[in-house]
Amino acid sequence: MKLFGRSKEEDSTTVEDKGAGKGRPTPKRKDAEARNRRPLVADRKEARRRRREQRDEIYKKQREALDGTGDERYLPVNDQGPLRRYIRDFVDARFAIGELFMPIVLAFLILSIAFSRNRQLNSILLFSMWGLLLLALIESIILTVIVNRLLMKVTDGDKRVKQGNGRYILMRLASPRRMRRPRPNSPRGSRPDINEYASDIRAYMLSRP
Repeated sequence: MKLFGRSKEEDSTTVEDKGAGKGRPTPKRKDAEARNRRPLVADRKEARRRRREQRDEIYKKQREALDGTGDERYLPVNDQGPLRRYIRDFVDARFAIGELFMPIVLAFLILSIAFSRNRQLNSILLFSMWGLLLLALIESIILTVIVNRLLMKVTDGDKRVKQGNGRYILMRLASPRRMRRPRPNSPRGSRPDINEYASDIRAYMLSRP
């Protein structure tokens, strides 16, 4: 029997033909979205893995630069440049009172604990520690003045060479020589000649904004 010009058999045949033409049931929307998301998740994991590998490689090269190679491309920003290199060589070439500060403070703490009931001894230790700290600060100020004058001389009075030198010198002096990073590059007693660094320092200052 026909309905509006078509029979029920024809309608059912048409539906069956459409289903057969696909050869498979229509996928659910959730399954399709999940399938489309899988490559994105994989790409993100791969990107994270690559970033982690790059970060580890940079860290490794930085440690190597700090511990021996001295390659300035991988040193921390605060240690890069001929200015910092000259300051390190200048400080490392001499014995500094600040080198004794950390071990002496440790010894003072041990003695103060061991003789905690002896107030007189503890007072002496405390004043001695503060005296040593004061001497280390005075030493760092004197060295900073000397270094700044030398740097100003080779750069024709460019005051930018003085920025941050005091703090950098103090931190360098306060560390025992064997614990300094980057490692010392000059032996004790061989004060570096500023003229050997002058051309690099001037070029470096010209490149700065």
